[in-house]
Amino acid sequence: MDKKTYKKWKMLTDKMLNDCWRFRNLCNKPFDRGFIGELLVLKQLLATYGNDLSSLLENDIIYAGNSNKNWDIGLKFNGKVLFFHAKATTVAQDNKPVWVRQNARTFCDIKINGKNLKQSVSLKNDFDVNLYYVFVDVATW
Repeated sequence: MDKKTYKKWKMLTDKMLNDCWRFRNLCNKPFDRGFIGELLVLKQLLATYGNDLSSLLENDIIYAGNSNKNWDIGLKFNGKVLFFHAKATTVAQDNKPVWVRQNARTFCDIKINGKNLKQSVSLKNDFDVNLYYVFVDVATW
């Protein structure tokens, strides 16, 4: 990715977040927390890895967003791609974020004994080592 493209990504991400913030304040309620969560993750990735992204032309950002159910953002470095899946919430309980619509089977293996119906929960052992989940509390943004 060249420096000019990196600067466009950064500028447009910031502009979109600013516009979303103004629209949110106008409506007096949050909207599309998923998209805002993705933008916040993208903003952080750009801030953290900006120099690395612009160091080689083949390095790149891949934004899949809502069109892809497995991941939202990919970072390509030196031929390797890391994937990020943003999970956002605006729901709070006892001043702590509540992660709605999260299926436990996404993050762990659950086995149910058919006889006594007891659940056995363990770490997921068939996972993608290049996929990272990022939980974003949009209410604090």
